[in-house]
Amino acid sequence: MEKARQAKLIRELYECDHAFINKEGVEHFTKPFGFSGSTYLAKANPQDFKGLTLQDKDGNPIDELVGQDASVVASEIADHLEIDYQELFGRGSQLRECCSRILEHLNGKVTPVLR
Repeated sequence: MEKARQAKLIRELYECDHAFINKEGVEHFTKPFGFSGSTYLAKANPQDFKGLTLQDKDGNPIDELVGQDASVVASEIADHLEIDYQELFGRGSQLRECCSRILEHLNGKVTPVLR
């Protein structure tokens, strides 16, 4: 049952493309894997090219938030489980790569990583 819950969480994380996840969200995704993911205090900079926009739970803009990028959360889970994955440049690509590898691991279907 634990692997089914973990797989459900990873499918949920897969949908967080280019998202900044608050501290509670990081715990939500990492605790079931037996660790606490890293977080940092992020400052909003939506005026910059590809800058970070932060919002509170009601969707109102805020200046700072403790949390982590979704792709980093996925990478930390894969690293914790000692799963090999290809390192990619784009955040969305990295998130999808790590989530796919984690799901393969949980389902017992591991394919070689191309480097």
